[in-house]
This record gives sequence, structure tokens and C-alpha cells, in this order.
Amino acid sequence: MSWKTSCWKQWQPKLTIVVIIGLLLAGLYAPFSYDEAFITFRYAANLSHGLGLVYNPGEHYLGTTGPGWAILLGSLRRLLPILSVPQWAAVLSGLALLLIGSVSYCLVQRLGFGPWWAAWIAVACMAHPLVIMPMGGEVVPVMALLMLAWERLLPLNGKEKQPINSSLDRMLIWTGFLSGIATWLRPDAIVAFGVMSMVATIRRRSLPIGMILAYGLVLFPWMWFANYYFGTPYPGTLATKTAQCKAGLWVCFLPGLLNWMKMGLMYQTQRLMIRLVPSMAIWVGPAILLFGASFLVAIGIGLVRALRHSPIVLAILLWPLLHGLGYVVLQAPFYPWYATPLGIMMGLSVGLAAWGWASYGSWGRRIALVIVTVTLVGYGLWHLQHRLEDVPDPRQPVHQQLALWFKANALPGSSLMGEEIGFLGYYLLDYRVYDVWGLVTPRMAEAIQRRDLAVGVQRYQPDYFIAYPADDAPVDSFRAIPLQPWFQQTYRLAFRLDNTGLPYAPYILIYKRLNP
Repeated sequence: MSWKTSCWKQWQPKLTIVVIIGLLLAGLYAPFSYDEAFITFRYAANLSHGLGLVYNPGEHYLGTTGPGWAILLGSLRRLLPILSVPQWAAVLSGLALLLIGSVSYCLVQRLGFGPWWAAWIAVACMAHPLVIMPMGGEVVPVMALLMLAWERLLPLNGKEKQPINSSLDRMLIWTGFLSGIATWLRPDAIVAFGVMSMVATIRRRSLPIGMILAYGLVLFPWMWFANYYFGTPYPGTLATKTAQCKAGLWVCFLPGLLNWMKMGLMYQTQRLMIRLVPSMAIWVGPAILLFGASFLVAIGIGLVRALRHSPIVLAILLWPLLHGLGYVVLQAPFYPWYATPLGIMMGLSVGLAAWGWASYGSWGRRIALVIVTVTLVGYGLWHLQHRLEDVPDPRQPVHQQLALWFKANALPGSSLMGEEIGFLGYYLLDYRVYDVWGLVTPRMAEAIQRRDLAVGVQRYQPDYFIAYPADDAPVDSFRAIPLQPWFQQTYRLAFRLDNTGLPYAPYILIYKRLNP
């Protein structure tokens, strides 16, 4: 089957199923954006208001890992103000999720796995929790662009060789162009481009100059602008986040990922067992450990079979592994959206493993059915809990209440500092906002690494400080800052918000600096 007669040229009924599921997921998660995404939204909002690509006007500090996303959203808001920045982000994320599903379907079908299996694998990728978690941020559009770049790069099937010709070169140029846009939106997309370059070099039997030039030409304007405007094209958040991990203030990437997956699975299963068979809830842990090990072995066996059919799939699986390894080497902390490429890898692996078992015969098809069923049940439980408890983000209405207090009691232009400033910073565009973690606040990484956590308050002397409960907090934690004598001499309690509903912060305090 030539790509010219594939699903891109002739609509197929199975693809309709993928699109319907994608629309359902996009609609369910349209109200969701995590707190850190609103950091980028504030950059975009300031850009749309003519203040430049800045978090605080006049401070040229690159405190977002999605500068291209900020420019895109800010430009759309400026040109088409019918939607707000978060609404534009929701629309683009939803479209990107549809693109991930559609591209996965076409790519897998081109690799020779059949339309029904292509539909199943596309859904397994699109609905994976690690792919859904960053909805509203730049990560989902980046994954869509990279998957489309892979679709342009990979051959018709996993075993054929392709000689050098103009058609292949045009495909490689498209791969470089799409990868460049993805890297512009989020710099860690460079890992995927590196793997694609390696694959293209092997396929072409020479260095893909056109692909590399297309990639460079897309990125050059941003690199020039960032060096001129910020002094560096690298986000300052990278240094501060690695400092968090090195100082032990945040769990590092690999243990954080494993704990996130374990806790998610345990939490969902225990909730289900408590509802159905309460007396059996204590056996959830051992049962998950035994079943999980068996499930992973089954996935491995089925995946080996699928890779024998189409070895080129290994290249796509290599990209998320190297992506995750990069975060481990950098000693970066764990945030779910850092692991989104691993969600694509897991979705592909589960989907291809089911195909691999089905190809063994009738008994293999039974195992494939078990894999599909377990995956769908696991996805369903996660989506049920996440949609009921986390969408919209429970922190959002709390920070809206804080923003209303600031607007009623603090003059525009006042400065404030706190731990979670994503939502709050976007709602208070007329105020200067700093964060104790150093994500949008310059010159904080070294102090955080040596656990000198009060340096931000002492250096920037904000007019207001937002504090979470300090009960049983370690003396060298952020929450203990209001307990320090120097702080109590400088600030007084101005407001207390009770009944927040947040388990880690049942109440929130706002302190005002004396004689600002």
C-alpha cells in the first residue's frame, strides 16, 4: 500500500472510531490545565498586550519551557481575541490529541499491522494517562508534531530498504521542518530529532543534509532572538528544577515516575475493591505485584513478535527511552508531563504486544484479548478518577479566591511571592509575581541547591508572601519561612483563607510586608 492511497488520501471507517474517541477525550479534558501551564499563559498574555515575551514586565528572564507555545498563544490571542489564552490552549491541545490518534493510526497501518489493530494502537497511545495529563500545555502539541514527523520519516513497512531519491528527500525535509517546530515549542524535542537523524542516516546511507538544514532554519530565528532578548536560548527553569532534585526538595525523575505509576495503579484498584469486595482490599498490593509482573512479561513477549514483523518500530520506542534517560542524567525532578513520550511508548508497546500475541493462533488471541481488556479497564479507571477529582484542577478556584482578595486589597503593581504561582500569576497580570522555587524568578538555582530557601524573600522583598500550613514542616523548608524571626519582624498576617479543600493546604495565609 503506497502512502498516496493510505488513510491520508482515502478516509477509512476505522479511523472514524479513532477520531470519535479523540473528540470525546478532548471534550472531557478541555477544562483542564495544570498550574505550571499558566506560567506560559502569563508569558503569552503579556505578549498579546504588547509587553513582550516576559513574565514580569521589564524582566527578560526565560522562565518557561515552552517559549514557542507562549508566542503561538500570544499571537492567536492578539489576532483573534474571541478566545482567552487558556481557551486557545485547550482548543489546540484537543486538536493535537486528535492528530496523535490519527497519525498513530496511519503510521501503524503503513507498517503493516492492519486497520483494526491500527485503531486499537492509536487509542492506546492517545488515551494513555501520561498523554492526557499535560492537556492545555505545550506537550501534547509537541507529541503530535513529533508523531507526524515520524510518519513522514518511516518507510512503507519495517523491512524494505529505500534508495536515495527525491521523494525520500522531500519526506526528510518535512521531518526536519516538523521537528524544528516541535523543538521551538519545547526544547526537549531535540532528543526525538536526534533519533530521527540517526534513522534517516541509516536509511539514506548518508547524512540527511536537507533534513538538518530544515531543522536549523526553523530554529535559527528563535535562537537569535532568545540570545538577544534573554541572553540565552535555554530556559532558566532547567537549572532551578535540577537544583530541586539535587537538594532533595523534589523527587527525581526515575523514582518519581515509578512511584507515580505504582500509586496510580494501587489507588485505582483499591478504590474499586473497597466498593466491590471490601474484605479483599488488603490483598490488592500482592495481587497487583504478581499480576503486574506477569503482564509485563506478556507485553515483552508480544512486543518482540511485533518488532520481528516491523523492526523499524524500535526507532520510535528508542526516542522516549532516550528522552527519559536524558532527564535522569540531568537529575531533573519528576513532573508527569516530562514523561509524556513514555506514554506514547507504553501505548505503542501495549498495542503492538496484543497484535504479537494474536498472531500466534487461537490461544494467543485469548492472551491478546486479556491485554486489551486489562488496558481498557486500567485506562477507564484512571480517566474516571482523574475526570471526577482533577478536572478542573482543584487548585484553580482556590487561587481565584486569592486573586480576588489581592485585587480588592493590594494596589496594582504590588509584588507577591509563593510556592504555586501558575494560576495566581495569570489572574494577577497587573502585579509582579515571584516564586520561591525560582521557576520565574532569576538567580535562584544556586541558593535552592544549597537549601538556602529564604533567599528569594530576602532578595526580592515582596510586598506579600503566600504561605501554606507550617505544621510539622522541616525548619529548612519553604513552609517554615514564616516561622523565622527575621520574617516575623518584617511581615504581618493580612488574610487567612480557610476550607480550601486541598489536602496539602487546608488553609492558606497571606502576609503583608511592614512599611513596604
